[in-house]
Amino acid sequence: MKGVVAGLAALPLGAMTADSSTIIQQHRAFSVAEVSLLRGGTLHFSNEDDFTHEIYIETPQFSFDSEEQEPGTVVNVTFPVSGHFAVHCHIHPKMHLDVDVQ
Repeated sequence: MKGVVAGLAALPLGAMTADSSTIIQQHRAFSVAEVSLLRGGTLHFSNEDDFTHEIYIETPQFSFDSEEQEPGTVVNVTFPVSGHFAVHCHIHPKMHLDVDVQ
């Protein structure tokens, strides 16, 4: 048991997976560059920017395209399958988030 606890303590926080997480959109950027989720988990994209955003994911396994997201609103995206997904904003193409779903 000690080995398991020691091994868990050595994991960086970014390696942890969750069933949900909030991503802040501000200054035309996502608050993190990458996030890990459990399959079926949800990302909550909170637009705390002065600009409209639009969440976009396109892969053979999973696609999502939100309506325009006005400042102060939240878009929820549930990932029903495992895989690696790139999330972008249609309006601001430099916005990028890597999502690893296990």
